[in-house]
Amino acid sequence: MRRVLAIMGSPRKGDTWHLTQRIEAEMKLLGDVQFDYLWLRDADLATCRGCCACFLGGEERCPLDDDRAEIEGRILSANGVIFASPVYALGMTALMKNLLDRFAYALHRPRFFEQKALIVVSAGAAGVKMTQDALASVRYMGFDLSPGRVGLAMLPKPWTRAEERQVEVRTRNAARRLFRAMERKTRPAPSFMETCYFRVQQAAFQANREEQPADYEYFAERGWFNPARKWYVDVPVNPLYDLIARGAASAVRRQVVARQRALSAEAGEK
Repeated sequence: MRRVLAIMGSPRKGDTWHLTQRIEAEMKLLGDVQFDYLWLRDADLATCRGCCACFLGGEERCPLDDDRAEIEGRILSANGVIFASPVYALGMTALMKNLLDRFAYALHRPRFFEQKALIVVSAGAAGVKMTQDALASVRYMGFDLSPGRVGLAMLPKPWTRAEERQVEVRTRNAARRLFRAMERKTRPAPSFMETCYFRVQQAAFQANREEQPADYEYFAERGWFNPARKWYVDVPVNPLYDLIARGAASAVRRQVVARQRALSAEAGEK
């Protein structure tokens, strides 16, 4: 059985809920799939304080004692994750943004490499693509976004037959993409930006060991500082992407070292 966790960023059961339910129904026609819903409106997930404790000391140092660790466990136990949000003020809802804020440490220490992710967005008119693009940042937490995204500007009901057909086709296609992705044991090669992201982190965390101990230890434990390692997990990497990424990483390393020397010199003057 394949498990899907649908993370609902809406405070109510509206259009986004309707789209997600259609995807669930289509996926269950394709095979043995279990759906689990996480309603952020009901979760005990306090607002991020921006204290950086999770970055510097590790996520276990977060001063907020709530459902964050439990939610991470639910994500890790899923094969597929749906990030579903309506568009509020041309962006994702505050509920969904807070989820990403609270999991920002996973941007430094990626971990969701086994999870296929689908982005679902609904809007009254505008803002679908902007919201989808913002939610796509989860790829840097490790999520495989090959299932893609589905977004619709949901006009008030009743829908015309053409509009109803559009919703039907898009949700069916999205369900098939997510289902097939979960069936695959492999993942696509990283994009150019994903390749650069890894190499820059590799250089920055190694050079900044004292200031970013949690990141350094996380990379060291996984052997990610090995120069031969081209990405977090073993997948083919475009050689040109890697060459350019190495150049960017070298520039970052020089900047970090120069800053450390400047700080040491200033400390010596005092």
